[in-house]
Amino acid sequence: MFAPAVGRRHFLKKLMLNAGLSYEQSLRAYRCLMSVIEDGVINSERVVLGHVGSLRPVRKPPRDISMGFERVNGEVIKTTRIFHLDERVVYQFYLHNEFVHKHQLNGLVGRTRRLTR
Repeated sequence: MFAPAVGRRHFLKKLMLNAGLSYEQSLRAYRCLMSVIEDGVINSERVVLGHVGSLRPVRKPPRDISMGFERVNGEVIKTTRIFHLDERVVYQFYLHNEFVHKHQLNGLVGRTRRLTR
């Protein structure tokens, strides 16, 4: 089961209720926001999300992975296989310390230390 998510519908609803925008204006604002985030991710840049936190690119070096088994016709056969993973970029989300200290985070009790930097 997936955790509840805040998505497009929530953004549009907030823009229409709080900013007084029409549906079309809210949709344009949402698309503009998403295109800015997309450009940052495509260019491997840090994406700051207001006072909440930031998405930071982390470069993972290339490495070899050794698997000690292989599945053949539903059976597991012991063997040695080595796969090479190229260099890749993954994004990690970091909460700003001020935000963590100012708000009580539901569902993250005792785990906020790993999310901040």
